[in-house]
Amino acid sequence: MVDGATFVTGENHLVTVVLDSERQEQAKGLLVAYGGDVDA
Repeated sequence: MVDGATFVTGENHLVTVVLDSERQEQAKGLLVAYGGDVDA
């Protein structure tokens, strides 16, 4: 299992954020807030 979150923005930019496990869930929430589709 990879620690990180991948999402595509409304502008179709693929962004990968590598995080430690403690911050992973928090980051997913932020990505959703930015309107991205989370695939992690």
